[in-house]
Amino acid sequence: MKKLSSRYFHSRPFLFSISLGISVLLWFFVTSGRDRGISRNLETSLELHNVPANLVIVGAPKTVEVLIAGSATQLSRLSLESVHAFVNLHNLSPGDYTLPVRAELPPTFELKEIRPSEVPLRLVSMESHGVSPQVRVRGSFSEGVTLVEAETEPREITLTAPKEVFESLSGVVAEVRAWELEESEGNALYPVLLEAEGDFSSPSELVRLEPFEVEVRFRLSRKIETKLVEVSPVLSGEVSRDHRIAAVSVSPEKVLLSGKPGSLEGILSLDTEPFDISGIAGDVSRSFRVIPPPGEDIRMEPREVTVSLKVLPEMKEKTLRNVPLLVRGKSIYPQWEVFPSRITVHLQGSVADLREITSESLEAFVDVTNLVSRKISVPIRISLGTKGVTVLGTVPETATVYAKIDD
Repeated sequence: MKKLSSRYFHSRPFLFSISLGISVLLWFFVTSGRDRGISRNLETSLELHNVPANLVIVGAPKTVEVLIAGSATQLSRLSLESVHAFVNLHNLSPGDYTLPVRAELPPTFELKEIRPSEVPLRLVSMESHGVSPQVRVRGSFSEGVTLVEAETEPREITLTAPKEVFESLSGVVAEVRAWELEESEGNALYPVLLEAEGDFSSPSELVRLEPFEVEVRFRLSRKIETKLVEVSPVLSGEVSRDHRIAAVSVSPEKVLLSGKPGSLEGILSLDTEPFDISGIAGDVSRSFRVIPPPGEDIRMEPREVTVSLKVLPEMKEKTLRNVPLLVRGKSIYPQWEVFPSRITVHLQGSVADLREITSESLEAFVDVTNLVSRKISVPIRISLGTKGVTVLGTVPETATVYAKIDD
């Protein structure tokens, strides 16, 4: 029997079974060790615990990432609702904080890391105040229609917001459109949403209005005043050298203003946009916008006018002295003498044209054609050779001519 038992324990089937069992145990041990070392990254909501009364949180992130370790089987069955990431706000007062993030996990899991591990946030104290809303009208009314008065019902609402909002609050506005007021059958619009306006950066969800909509009551007037007002052209710069502005005209000369009673009082004239006349040396016409008077309820027709400019050469006077006086023409007498032999000539013309005329280029003469008298006074004539110059006169105006007869 002993021999048989010893032979069994040394047999191949028995040794194979022992080896197989040991291999299975080693495989199970290795694989189970690996399974317990698996990690999973979860994004979960950040909870805010123990929020102090009358305070709100600004700037805290909505979610954080939690790195959890466990077996593959456990992680596959993990519910996101069973993982809680939170910050504790117990006994905190208004101000800025950087707080650590904690996490609660089911007991079979290991917390590896929280990203971020700390979060910045701000605790803000909320206040409530009564505010009177303002009515703002968008767009333009029809011709002759003006808004006389407008108010909200209720006239005061409650605004609840962080303290910083009240420090920079410009107002609470009920915005309506002009055409809505005109088309309203009654004298009220309802509902109209309210909006808080100002230079503040608090999230809109922290600003609460109660009520958040109102009724707008209003009264319109369809009376208007009209007035014709002259338009004055505004000129800038200088015209070309040796030129002058002879005339300035505006077409139309006046524009028609219309507005609610009293809005046109004190408006005597309106200016155009500046007209740069630099270097202009001739007539020119251009269209310009008329600068409207201040006031949103004042209308103007037309909005543009034509400004016409007449620019002429600068006219000057010039005197030429000792101008030779010549004799022209033929008569029964072969030769003539003239007295005086030199005269003074007064001219008028543009600076450029007068610059070209000298005593040598100008020709002064008397005409003896068909004269029979041997001595006679005749008018002095001037030949200029240009149309841009006018003779104002000569000194003397007449000359005496003598017929020369051989004795």
